[in-house]
Amino acid sequence: MTNTGDVAGKDVVQLYYSAPYIKGGIEKSAVNLGAFAKTDLLKPGDSQEVQLTMTFDDMASFDYSNAQSYVMDAGTYTFTLRTDAHTIKNNASTFTYDLDNTIVYDDDHDGKRSTDEIAAVSQQEFADAGSMETNMHYLSRADFSGTFPNQERRLNPTSIPTAVKARLEPMALDLLLWKTHKKILRCPPPVQKMD
Repeated sequence: MTNTGDVAGKDVVQLYYSAPYIKGGIEKSAVNLGAFAKTDLLKPGDSQEVQLTMTFDDMASFDYSNAQSYVMDAGTYTFTLRTDAHTIKNNASTFTYDLDNTIVYDDDHDGKRSTDEIAAVSQQEFADAGSMETNMHYLSRADFSGTFPNQERRLNPTSIPTAVKARLEPMALDLLLWKTHKKILRCPPPVQKMD
């Protein structure tokens, strides 16, 4: 990084990556911040080498509908140095990495990601939320204009499937009992009269 300006300053070096996008597959952002580092205060004409490091499997996307775990799709991953998510610093700093095979980070396939203590998998409550009638539409890169919301929508189920309700009711009762128990424990001890 070289300060080509007339005054001293700092800059942030930002490494972004773009993961392969497959229509009908996992929805993901077009660009993602992978790593960044701030320079020291550089006088005009001064340079500083900045090293950026990111974890390979942090590029995995969570697949909530099929694998229900983190997945790195096979294909070309493109890396760019940018000043922000929209502006590439220069094309000379762009490079690619080709991943030959899809990696599924779960116990049945490729194990957990290096940064996870255990393999992250969908919890039933999230699967339930997706099955409720919610009036929610998901934005898709495959049809951005067709899926872009044209009115405010909220995650307020208009109906809850019977199987979901049956599982959630005991949880609600447990929560109520826990709150009641907590209130009882906070009560001051009874006052005893002294004769």
